[in-house]
Amino acid sequence: EARGTLPAHVNEQPARLGLPTTWNAAARAEASAAAASELDPRGLDLREVPTVAIDAPGADEVDDALSFFVHEGRPHLAIHIALPRIEVEGALDKAAAARATSVYFPEQTLPMFPGEITQRFGLEAGQEREALTYLAPLGAEGLPEAGRFTRARVRVDRHLEFTSADQDPLGKEVIEGLRPAVEALNARRLARGAFLHRTPNLKIEFDASGAPEPRLLSVEGPAQDLVSELMIFYNERLALALAEAERSAFFRVQAKELGAPRVLEDVFAVLQGRRSLPPARVQVDPGPQHTMGVDAYVQSSSPLRRYGDLIAQRQLLSVLDDAPAAYSEDEVRELLAALPKRERRARGAEDERQRYHLSRWLRGKGRFQGRLSRRGSRAAVFLDAWQRELPAHLKRGDERPVGTWVEVEVQSAEPRRALQLRILAG
Repeated sequence: EARGTLPAHVNEQPARLGLPTTWNAAARAEASAAAASELDPRGLDLREVPTVAIDAPGADEVDDALSFFVHEGRPHLAIHIALPRIEVEGALDKAAAARATSVYFPEQTLPMFPGEITQRFGLEAGQEREALTYLAPLGAEGLPEAGRFTRARVRVDRHLEFTSADQDPLGKEVIEGLRPAVEALNARRLARGAFLHRTPNLKIEFDASGAPEPRLLSVEGPAQDLVSELMIFYNERLALALAEAERSAFFRVQAKELGAPRVLEDVFAVLQGRRSLPPARVQVDPGPQHTMGVDAYVQSSSPLRRYGDLIAQRQLLSVLDDAPAAYSEDEVRELLAALPKRERRARGAEDERQRYHLSRWLRGKGRFQGRLSRRGSRAAVFLDAWQRELPAHLKRGDERPVGTWVEVEVQSAEPRRALQLRILAG
């Protein structure tokens, strides 16, 4: 790059880490065939039920949608998750497993599936789609009562953004209708000792010249609360259904109780609080997830962008269809040995690329205020302005405790090299 043989700021992460960026001919052929498939006639017809999908700005993999409606005089909740029909162990399925997840860089996305799959099976507005739906009536206290999973056919009426969903008439109707359920579910998790927190997302955008411009995306608001709480509820319900049917999946378990529940709004406190949590693990058998305040948990709400979610979905479909398990316990164990590593590789690549562009932006910006978040050889400072912890150099003999406000300046911020802050004398 320095010699001009590569474009400036080229993203080397896929090549460095071996992240797949293309599909072979067999996978492409299967994707084209799946994209041309007709709507699956099986399942409950919910196409006339008012339905909205709510996402972050720019989202193009629409995995989930929500409905609020009254049936036989009772309010009901419906959570719809996209239902891709991909042949197990086919070329396309193997390509998706090799990726394990979609990868989101500031300047590009490496999707788990080709675009025609997300277009065909994603819950796009105005399109009739297949879904794996959880239906439940709402009780007098707002809590969902005994519900059920079902195949369904749905039509999303609106695809809305978090920041403006409650300004749309239908979005507002769904949000207000489900608010008692969201509040009741949140209160129940808190009563079980959950560790609840909000963490804004750092997003790197680019100006007309290609220079990076970091900004924070808030995670506060009724739409975010709605989607977050109901996806947790859906994943808990699906995990419990798999446990009852004795189907293996990637269960996320944190078996040690946390004691008093905690609700943390300050992101620095969240960062420190996470470090005090007992370790969690992923295993093939169910168990409690005390950090989240649920009896069992499996990620299953994003099958278009996480392969582990697709595994859980296929296992539940085998239960609904009264068929043998899609995966044996040994097969799930084999997948568990590989897929989480690939997901961590992807998340690490995303973080490194974000750090790269942040370091570009930080050069020449002068001094900043932050809070000392680590000491010792891994000293770090949390910069509130970007809600990000960055490595820092702490002089020998500096005894200031973690949490102290400090003034820092950029010691090194060269792209593709270590980004480090210098903590100034206090």
